Amino acid sequence: ATHSAVSEELDDLIRKWAPDYPAILALQVLIEPDLISGALSDALVVAKSYRPKFAGAPDQLNALLNLLTDSPSGVIRSRLDSTVNTSFAEYSPVISADGKRLYFCRDEGMLLNSDENILISELTSDGFWGRAVSLPPFDGREHESPLAISSDGSTLLLFREGRIMTSRRTASGWSTPQPAGAAINESRWQGGASLSADGKALIFAAIRPECLGPGSRDVDLFVAVRKSGDTWGTPINLGPAINTTLEDRSPFLHPDQKTLYFSSRGHGGLGKLDVFKAVRTGPSWTDWSTPVNLGREINTPGDDWGYKVSTDGQRAYYAGGGGPSLSDILTVTLPESLRPDPVSTIAGLVLDDSSGSPLDATILIEDLTTGREVATLTSSPATGAFFITLPQGGLYSYTITRQGYLDAANHLDLTGVSTPVNRIERTVRLRTLTTAAADGASLVLNNLFFDTDSATLRPESFPQLRRLAALLNRAQLPIEIAGHTDNEGSATYNQTLSEARAQSVKSWLIDNGVDSSLLKSAGYGESRPIAPNTTPESRARNRRVEITFR
Repeated sequence: ATHSAVSEELDDLIRKWAPDYPAILALQVLIEPDLISGALSDALVVAKSYRPKFAGAPDQLNALLNLLTDSPSGVIRSRLDSTVNTSFAEYSPVISADGKRLYFCRDEGMLLNSDENILISELTSDGFWGRAVSLPPFDGREHESPLAISSDGSTLLLFREGRIMTSRRTASGWSTPQPAGAAINESRWQGGASLSADGKALIFAAIRPECLGPGSRDVDLFVAVRKSGDTWGTPINLGPAINTTLEDRSPFLHPDQKTLYFSSRGHGGLGKLDVFKAVRTGPSWTDWSTPVNLGREINTPGDDWGYKVSTDGQRAYYAGGGGPSLSDILTVTLPESLRPDPVSTIAGLVLDDSSGSPLDATILIEDLTTGREVATLTSSPATGAFFITLPQGGLYSYTITRQGYLDAANHLDLTGVSTPVNRIERTVRLRTLTTAAADGASLVLNNLFFDTDSATLRPESFPQLRRLAALLNRAQLPIEIAGHTDNEGSATYNQTLSEARAQSVKSWLIDNGVDSSLLKSAGYGESRPIAPNTTPESRARNRRVEITFR
């Protein structure tokens, strides 16, 4: 009788409000028992019976009907094992960009004289998650949960008492959390957050006056753009393509830097919070495609939120109930249509060339086509490790710098790459300036580019030349600029071309403020190869300009 009375009341609400959105909300509640019990056909019959009431505005009802009739795509759900999940509640998973570390929150309650703490589990060599351990200093009496980890693993965002906090990785562990900034934390509540892979944008959920919905409980998604250091610009509402007049929260911006996963009550779905995918379509942070519901194999009639998608786009991590505790960490495979764009990952080590000890160095990534800085990151002070994700299809340079050391630079051509994840590994050994000068060391300028059969420098060369000029002006070290070629063409032609290219670099440096007395140029043609001239790749290595300290 009680169930019948509730159904009659919901029926009255649907008929009263249709085709306006409150009617869809009432319909979602009406069919929820059928969805929970698996009676999908019964839910579909009920939903279809209201089609005449939505004739004037059918989109919301059609979206629900499509969810109920979509063919299964074969998603696979799995619960992480007891090394992560316990009888306590585990939630708020955050997966590192390299896929090797899982941060999450565990609420151990008063039984262990603690509250919400952050733990970490590391992937073992055989592909299983190791036993989770507490992560100092996030293991005290504060209520803390992880929100996001930067793509290089050096910055952790966490939630504490309605505020977004920041902690930095140091040689001795994680630093004491500090507020992310006044611009971020100026409202009375801000929650889920995601850092862009380049570290320049922070998307977060907040209750702010700029929210699109009425009242003081509407949650919208905002973006703040980094000004410098830890200073953020004024948050901007992501706009009506993403935000609704109801609750929109739990953002995750994939490392492809344009695919956004988030949860919403206002875009229609199976009920309460559903997870959606949207793609950034233009340069503005308000340029988004129409959000797509992740479907009934992923969404439920309850609250679905906190989804974090792996860098390869194949699976999502989230928290869910139904196990031995109120909440456990689970994973679900994503169908191809719901995956983000492919990315390339670059992992490596920065080491001292003499001792082999790890170095915390700055790695600058630039787009050589546009000259735009793509990202700046720091290698781990404890291990020298670094990790970055880059969108495929671009031509990038990377430059590794540390005070007192000779820069290391090279480029990454991803213009022809189209694999789901393109993994690149690099180990870079830095030499101190003192050692390099004393040993007469040579350094290939890997990011110099010339027109074919020409000594004309292309604009992509200018970033490395500017840094070389700054180094020479700072250190006042004399160098020889040497041009080299492969063995294609006559020896006379190659000798002339090598001399002209070396002279072109020398002239550019002089024109940009370097003392000419520090510079000597020479051409060696094809006489000093560093690789056999047997393949296109080896011949490309021989076509080079290098500097030698003298």
